Amino acid sequence: EYVGEPFKVCFKPFGKIGIKGVFNVSPSFGIGPFLQATRYSSYKDEYEWYDEWLEVTETFKVKHKNPWEINLGIGLQGKIGEAIIYGGPVAYWTESKVDWTWTVGPITESGSLTFEEKNKVGGFVGVRLPLTKELSFEVEGQLKSRFSMGGALTYAF
Repeated sequence: EYVGEPFKVCFKPFGKIGIKGVFNVSPSFGIGPFLQATRYSSYKDEYEWYDEWLEVTETFKVKHKNPWEINLGIGLQGKIGEAIIYGGPVAYWTESKVDWTWTVGPITESGSLTFEEKNKVGGFVGVRLPLTKELSFEVEGQLKSRFSMGGALTYAF
């Protein structure tokens, strides 16, 4: 029998700051460095359930503290029509500390883990398509310890 929900979904704010530059080698090709830093909100949650076999309530608590990420790289970009195709290498550092507590009846165990990426170097590739003068759509893939992909709709004002 479940007493609580397993790890609730929640929306937490985060902040990202960065700087980049593009040096146009030609009208259709550019190269430039970038630096980007992200700080995520801390997160805590708990999950409680009744273990019928042991006839006790079990509780698992987790605290995800001070996650952060830094990316540094060089981007190459080319224009094909109005579309911009870009990619390049990236070095990155990320870390997050997780404290946990597991209680089974009167017994409590606890510990701490630090999560980091396995690799410190990866790559990225993407395409940015202007839809109007102010609106553009972008899709990007990144290969760090694993492959990830995302998209963005951007409004410039």
